Amino acid sequence: MEPKYVGLDVHQSSTVVAVYDSRGKSRMECVLAAEAEAIQDIQKGLGGLIHVTFEEGSRRHGDSRSTWLVGFW
Repeated sequence: MEPKYVGLDVHQSSTVVAVYDSRGKSRMECVLAAEAEAIQDIQKGLGGLIHVTFEEGSRRHGDSRSTWLVGFW
């Protein structure tokens, strides 16, 4: 199974998700609620090796924004 590359743009009430394959082709884009369960559902659906990066903006929320991503990868 080929790896997937996931970008998450985290906002207070939503998360924008973009998924690309190893050739850089867009495979999926969506907007989710900023909830751990929504992110976990995407992860389960993708399966296999997933490389993730995320951007949470200039407003730091301490560890609260980052900790709900723990376990995603």
